[in-house]
Amino acid sequence: MGKIIFLTLLVLLLVSSLHADPSIAAPAQQGGSGLPTLDDQGGGSLEEEIMGIDTLQEINSPAADAALLAAFEESLQLDLLLPYYPAGEDSAAYGGFVENRSSTWALQQDSDKWVVPQSRYIWTAAKAAQFYAHDAGQSAVYLESAGVGFEFLSRMWGYDYNGHTGVAMVTDRDGGNGRIGNYGSYIVYGNSHALYAASAYYGASGDTDALDFAIDVYQFLNDYAWDTVYGGYYVSGSNTDKDTNVNIHVLEALLELYEALPATHALYTEVEGRIGELVTLLHDQAIHCETQTDCFAYPVMARDWTGTTSNVSPGHDAELAMLMLKALSDLGQDPLSSPYMTNIKKMIDFDFTHAGYRDDGAVYYTGNYNNGTVTIIDSQLQWWPQGEGIAAICLMHKLYPDESFYSDTLNLSWSFIEDQVIDETQRGWVRQAGGWNLAKASEWHANYHDSRAMMYCLDWLEADEARLLGDVNEDSAVDSTDALIVLTCEVGLESDFCPTVCGDVNQDDLTNSTDALAILSYDAGFSVPFPIGEAVCNQES
Repeated sequence: MGKIIFLTLLVLLLVSSLHADPSIAAPAQQGGSGLPTLDDQGGGSLEEEIMGIDTLQEINSPAADAALLAAFEESLQLDLLLPYYPAGEDSAAYGGFVENRSSTWALQQDSDKWVVPQSRYIWTAAKAAQFYAHDAGQSAVYLESAGVGFEFLSRMWGYDYNGHTGVAMVTDRDGGNGRIGNYGSYIVYGNSHALYAASAYYGASGDTDALDFAIDVYQFLNDYAWDTVYGGYYVSGSNTDKDTNVNIHVLEALLELYEALPATHALYTEVEGRIGELVTLLHDQAIHCETQTDCFAYPVMARDWTGTTSNVSPGHDAELAMLMLKALSDLGQDPLSSPYMTNIKKMIDFDFTHAGYRDDGAVYYTGNYNNGTVTIIDSQLQWWPQGEGIAAICLMHKLYPDESFYSDTLNLSWSFIEDQVIDETQRGWVRQAGGWNLAKASEWHANYHDSRAMMYCLDWLEADEARLLGDVNEDSAVDSTDALIVLTCEVGLESDFCPTVCGDVNQDDLTNSTDALAILSYDAGFSVPFPIGEAVCNQES
């Protein structure tokens, strides 16, 4: 109570000083007015460690177009989170998530559940809980759904793969009767998704059961599928081929585990080393450059990483590039100075010029490379290559802000997604472009590629966007509410915006009542000797 009285008196004192101080000059252009709610309605830039792009956060990029970021935020909320959490949870009698939804989102769960969609729903919910950590209510909804999913996932553990215990590929609706089913070629793929989900849930919740589960799956993948001769992960215990997509999903799972593990954990250094090893293999063996400019990843290779096909998968190449850059950053390397950046950039550029990118911004499913030409062999325009494509382009736009190719491609890709993939009537990203009457969800169609793309794009493009100096609550206005937040934090009261960002308006490395006074002066229309209300703030704390 004493702090509240003090805070009230201090605000009154500051406001009265605005009229009494003769040094304050005539009114200048006003900032915001009124008292907007303290609730942050913005897009929610992540703290650096949430998405693991620490090095990338330090790279300067131009402010992204506000309308584009607003569209990303709207789609994330209305298309990719609201229809699933908690609406996509199965009944308590079964647990987990419903995998099948009609074109109007009706629940249509059959008798089986597969580990991949269950894991993808968990991962997305857990990351959304972190993404919206500034909104306690919203974050709690996502975290609770992730917990429901993890409880079900834990029932899938315990299947015996010829002496190696791992996660079953499929179970009955209630999580019992674990088996391989028709997913014998997805054993490593499926278990990597389980590792991805459990690691993300541990990172969001701190639930040590999730960490224990993740470590068990990590050990299974190493014991069951790591090639001790040539490196990389097999497709399964009986198929020693190297599949780029399988190793992509193991890489993303390892990154999630690495980001969640405390640096003091016994496995931290081991996982770090495995990530580095896998990135090197993918760069040196999977990525193939036919010419100085024509670079793509072999989709399938023999055990020794020898390419067995000249097919091209644009969506997987975009996903691979994005994850390799993320891995470099997680390992403390600047992607722009990495020797791997040359071929990664060539692969992205080839992807969006010759390897299956249509002139209206669509990404085809697969093609075949021959002497500089890619012939499309599967012209499907599924949602996931569109999502992976735009995520990769967001990252390249951040890394190369002066190259108009990436900004132009970003806008073109998003225009296609808005027009042909997002269902504005029923909401959601449809499985096939223009497929408005198709099911909204199935065992292969979950909210993972697209949700990840939107969260990553928002994070990468908003993180370095200059904010208004003094706009503490990120509502695009500088007014008395921001001053109140500064005072609230200074006296030790709780607020979602403490510690403040962009509140040190006089730039003396302190955020206190002096800054609050300057903000109030600006809000009242008085001239202040600081650039309050201008987009000059890039503070991190």
